[in-house]
Amino acid sequence: MIPQKGLQNISRISNIKEIENGKKSINPDRVKGLVILLNEFTSSNILLSEEITKEKVSGMMYATAGTSIDGSWRNQIGNEGERVIRTLLVKSFIENHEILAIVSKKDISFKVKDWTEEFGSPIETIKQMKSVVLINGSSMLFSSEPDVKLIDYQGNTIGAIEIKAGIDPAGALERLGAMFKSFDNVLAVTPSAATILVATCITDEVDARLRESNAVKQTYITTDIINNKSGKAKKLANTIRGVLGLISKRM
Repeated sequence: MIPQKGLQNISRISNIKEIENGKKSINPDRVKGLVILLNEFTSSNILLSEEITKEKVSGMMYATAGTSIDGSWRNQIGNEGERVIRTLLVKSFIENHEILAIVSKKDISFKVKDWTEEFGSPIETIKQMKSVVLINGSSMLFSSEPDVKLIDYQGNTIGAIEIKAGIDPAGALERLGAMFKSFDNVLAVTPSAATILVATCITDEVDARLRESNAVKQTYITTDIINNKSGKAKKLANTIRGVLGLISKRM
């Protein structure tokens, strides 16, 4: 009756999902404490309920399952949004013949033609890419924190892109906090780095905090880029080209 995230919060065990799926084991010393915690939680629910019935217990189980499914669905939307933005960027650089090499997650370098023969269309195999090296020696590194790191020909980090495509307003501040942490790490090394946020859900509170912060240099809305409203997709790609020195930053 407790969703995975809720159980993770109250138990302080970070890998609940892996444990439930049998991918990781739990220290036997913690099992007893976890069982006691779950018993206390269940007992509290029963004591607080005026009348506990089999039907109510079933209802709570279905509600918990629904919450978990909803959370997984929202997370998947966020992951897909990140993939789409990365794909749009790679597609733009390919169309402009600006990619010198594509590096796989196994650190093997391919020319675009060779990559296509090995894996298929780069647009369809974006998840297998670790980075792309551009014709002027700069590169885009796909990772996390930040989602995309922009690196010049000397290996210096000169920009970072965070893609927050989640649509849940309740998690907007949490995503914002993760983004600030990522950008702060980049700016601590390179204070002049370009920091670009691509987000789907910007609440009033998030907007206010973005306005107050100096950590984010530019902000784009995910749906505007995907739908290419007012040429936003091209504008984002050209902004990145400017940071990487492929075109004048004035463009």
